[in-house]
Amino acid sequence: MVDMTLVNAWLLWRRINADSYMPLYDFKLAVSEHLRKAGKAVMTKKRGRPSSIVGTPTSSRGGTPSRIPESPVPAKKTGKTPARHQDLPLASVRTDGISHFPIWKKNARQICQNCSKFRSFTLCEKFNVYLCYNDKRNCYKEFHEE
Repeated sequence: MVDMTLVNAWLLWRRINADSYMPLYDFKLAVSEHLRKAGKAVMTKKRGRPSSIVGTPTSSRGGTPSRIPESPVPAKKTGKTPARHQDLPLASVRTDGISHFPIWKKNARQICQNCSKFRSFTLCEKFNVYLCYNDKRNCYKEFHEE
């Protein structure tokens, strides 16, 4: 039933967007991505180094050991810190108006993800991206209205 609905939606999309083509598989992926991200409140990302403890802890039932896959060997450090690349969220989720509260980070000034020219203390709570605003520009508003 869901598959038939997606095929019908894809056919309608093709009729409306006759000048551009998207395969059915890509359309299904895009719809699933939008549904997965839409309407969600704050996304919390785990920060810091992943736990490197690999053992065989006992499970709560019967005391049998449960298997934990070993983490891969970390890559060698080159001495240079790679540039931080932030994937932009989907436009439909960016403009949904749900839980996009600005947070002021006093000691964490980062490059604005919208204009990439200035550094900002303001963080979007939902997407964890820094966006600048002052009397001349408001990247925070532009980012959430595009």
